[in-house]
Amino acid sequence: MASMKWTKWGTASARGYGILRQNDCTPNCVSGKFINYLATVALTKVVDTKKYGPLFSAGDLSLDLERKHMAEKFGLAD
Repeated sequence: MASMKWTKWGTASARGYGILRQNDCTPNCVSGKFINYLATVALTKVVDTKKYGPLFSAGDLSLDLERKHMAEKFGLAD
């Protein structure tokens, strides 16, 4: 993600948007072009870690890719 702008940042969640850059790998990944997509990110599920204190442990990525809406969940801190 590039150029992230956070619209909400709190103790329980955070939300923002930015640019997701994807290489089209055409004709191959070395010669491919990067395509930019506007994406939103939501961070939730705060966990208390011994080393860093409270951290967000779950994230949701949402974007429109070639006229299709895509969403993906991902983990962060354990």
